[in-house]
Parts: sequence; structure tokens; C-alpha cells
Amino acid sequence: MWSGQFLFGGIFVLFSAFLRALARVHLRHPVYTRPRAFQSRRFLSLLSLVANVFFVLGFLTLFLIHLLVGVIALFLYPFFVLPGFVFLLGKIYT
Repeated sequence: MWSGQFLFGGIFVLFSAFLRALARVHLRHPVYTRPRAFQSRRFLSLLSLVANVFFVLGFLTLFLIHLLVGVIALFLYPFFVLPGFVFLLGKIYT
């Protein structure tokens, strides 16, 4: 489960880094040497926006899944521990 969580969030973060690098590389070159799609400032700003959204979404996903696992563990913890205590007390006092 943890590996799936890091894989899911990590893919978003890595993809956003790739998009940022792509935009940065094409911004360094003069407009006429860029591929057709990258000649538009609008497209590059959209690419940058999408990269930022993926970046934030990736980290939010990591945080929310951590939070969800933590809350589930807190709710389930007593149900796992109490039977053990009851069993031990039963062994001690009988």
C-alpha cells in the first residue's frame, strides 16, 4: 500500500518536473528555433500551469493518503490491542 501511495504521488511530481523542464528548455531558445507548439507564449504558460497543478496534486495526494492511513490506524488500533490484553489478562488470572 505504501509503495502504491508513493508511486501515485511520485508519478505526478515527476511528471510535473518533466513538464517544467520541457518549458524551460524551449524558453531558452529563440522563438523561430522552437517547435511549432512551443512558439506560443500562451502554450508555454499553460504548460507551466499544468506542471504546477500536477506538482501540488502529487504532494496533496501523498499527504492525504498518509493522513487517511494514520486515521484508519488510529480507529483500528483499539480493536487489535484490546483482544490481546483480554487474552493476556485471562492467562494471568485464570
